[in-house]
Amino acid sequence: MAEISVSEIMKSLKEYTKEEINNLEAFKSEIEKVPKTFCLIKLSDYEYGLSSNGKTDHRIIVKEERDKSKVREYSKNGKNYWYCSKCKSSAFLKFKYGILFAAIQHGNCCETKEYSFAKKIQSLLKQGKFNEVHGLTVNSTKGLKRHFFQFRAKEEKIKVKF
Repeated sequence: MAEISVSEIMKSLKEYTKEEINNLEAFKSEIEKVPKTFCLIKLSDYEYGLSSNGKTDHRIIVKEERDKSKVREYSKNGKNYWYCSKCKSSAFLKFKYGILFAAIQHGNCCETKEYSFAKKIQSLLKQGKFNEVHGLTVNSTKGLKRHFFQFRAKEEKIKVKF
């Protein structure tokens, strides 16, 4: 991710936030405090969705910068606290002045999803098909776990039975 200066952000503010920024000095000071390990996400590169139990705006789907067909998903708990839907870490998402910042690096276990798959899940949730969604996500997770354990078994020269 190419670094972007605060002055560049201020020039294209409407691409990043819908909020009105009244105190530009305070804004500049807060934005400068965001660690360089985070990148700004344009409004056009993320969307809100339903949680796995159908709660509106309890999921954020963020498109990857280099490949818009890939996404990462974040879920919201009851305290307006966002966490990675894959690894459950809260260290990957921040909001400042309505601007979304996402961590540039995720853990090794956090792989992206196909945007089309995330949209399919959202469509099923909107239709109230929670069991179907659960089946898709569980099967997807089992496949990842199986792959992980097979990799570890190969690495440690042990047998794993499924």
